[in-house]
Amino acid sequence: MQHDLGEPHQGRLQLRRLSVALLAAALLAGCGGGEEPSRQILVVSGRDDHGLLAQERVALSHAPDGSGSADGHGPHEVADGTLVRVVESRNEWIHVETLEGPRTDGWVNDYYLRGVVHVCADGVPRSAQAEIVSVGDDGVRERTLISPHEAVVPSAAISELPC
Repeated sequence: MQHDLGEPHQGRLQLRRLSVALLAAALLAGCGGGEEPSRQILVVSGRDDHGLLAQERVALSHAPDGSGSADGHGPHEVADGTLVRVVESRNEWIHVETLEGPRTDGWVNDYYLRGVVHVCADGVPRSAQAEIVSVGDDGVRERTLISPHEAVVPSAAISELPC
C-alpha cells in the first residue's frame, strides 16, 4: 500500500470546510457579534446559560462600553424579566428604555437581552416560543414563531423559560 504524503489528509480538509460552513451559517443566522438586533422589544434577562437566575437585577450603563451609570449617580438596575425597547445599538451594546415599571434607559450588553420568549396563556399553544410585537395598556402583543398566531396577553404570561 502506498501513501502520497504530499496530499492533504481528506479528513482534515473536510473538517476545515465544515468549520467554514458553520461560521458562515452562524453569521447569516445573526449569531455574530455586532449584529443589529432584529427585534425591537426585548426582555432583560439575569439568567445564565442554563436558565438559572444569576442576577435578580441587571445594571444599565451610561456608555455603550459599560462604563458609568445611566444617570451619573449610581447604576440604574432593571429587574429580570423587564420588557424594554431598543433605542440604539453599537456592536454588542444595546441602548434600551423600559416599557414597564419605572421609566429608565441605559446601555446593556446583548448577553442580558432575549428576543424569543415563551407564552404561558390560554388560547396560545402551550409554552410556545414567540416574539413580542408591541406593548400597550391592554397587554403584550406576541407572535408565535411556529405558526402565524398573534394574541394580546398579560405581561405576566411572558416568560424566558418554558411553562
